[in-house]
Amino acid sequence: MAKARNLSTLLAADGQVEDAKIDGVAASKLTGALPAIDGASLTNVVAVSGVATDATKLPLAGGAMTGAITTNSTFDTRDVATDGTKLDTIETSATADQTDAEIKAAVNNATDSNTFTDADHTKLNNIEDNATADQTGAQIKTAYEAETSAFTDAQFTKLANIEASADVTDATNVVAALTAGTGITISAGGTVAAGPLALTTVQTASSQSAHLALTAEEGDIVVRSDENKSYVHNGGSAGTMADYTLLATPTDAVLSVNGQTGAITAAQLKTAVIPSQSGNSGKFLTTDATNASWATVDALPTQSGNAGKYLTTDATNASWAVLDTDSNTTTKGLYEHAHTIAANYSITSGNNALAAGPITINTGITVTIPSGSTWVIA
Repeated sequence: MAKARNLSTLLAADGQVEDAKIDGVAASKLTGALPAIDGASLTNVVAVSGVATDATKLPLAGGAMTGAITTNSTFDTRDVATDGTKLDTIETSATADQTDAEIKAAVNNATDSNTFTDADHTKLNNIEDNATADQTGAQIKTAYEAETSAFTDAQFTKLANIEASADVTDATNVVAALTAGTGITISAGGTVAAGPLALTTVQTASSQSAHLALTAEEGDIVVRSDENKSYVHNGGSAGTMADYTLLATPTDAVLSVNGQTGAITAAQLKTAVIPSQSGNSGKFLTTDATNASWATVDALPTQSGNAGKYLTTDATNASWAVLDTDSNTTTKGLYEHAHTIAANYSITSGNNALAAGPITINTGITVTIPSGSTWVIA
């Protein structure tokens, strides 16, 4: 029976088998399976010279293994199948030490349409808070018109009312636009001519509420059919009847003017008031307190050679007479004068006065006699 050997007697302190211990061992002694080695480290076990090797056996050091290795357990507590599946999903050249910049560049370069890029980030920052993409046209229009210098509906209407190819430098067009419907004409030389112009606008209303609802300016007339009265706008802005003044109306209606009835024109009024002028050249208009008529003007006597004279008449003919300011005689035999002095009178300085009495001087009336003059009442 072979003698059993303790393995510790074959190993040196460093775990190596000394050549001297096995060099003399016959090869026949090393055949067969090795017994199990408990607790011994096989690290750095050197090849045993002279010991035959089996190509089907994996040497303790070196060598290559071919074929697939399978296990129904784990290696070093790791599940090889699970770890293999995880490893298969990692792309080639993948690293775990990519920088933020490298990761960001990879994301930006990705072809996936859902990639969030720097441009997307900038776009998102430029969208105001609570912005929506479902605003209606009316909401967008309201928001736009709230902006300064926005193009408004009023401006659109104004623009729409301007005719195509309008030219404010075309004098003909400008004049036509200014004068259309006004009755005013402007000549090429700039002369303005106007036909009859209404100074006021006359409107009608059947009630006070309808009256106040009218658009009126100062001077406009409103005829109230419910009151049979007329009002004129006085320029007020209270929006009440205080803005209107009631026009005074005659108590009796005018039915005719000198036989003329209905709407009387200026020509008819002239005919009604003034007698016919035909055949009355050189005459003057007179009245007998009832009717107007033309009368002949008495011709004046010739004025030639009658300087300083006064015009007098004998009730039939007019003539010139000499005013005798120096004569103290009269052909009538008597001088007559009123016996009542009803107006202030002053005797000419240097003259005397003679009156036949008695003389009455009215209360408050004064007769002035200059110094050196005398007034004799006989």
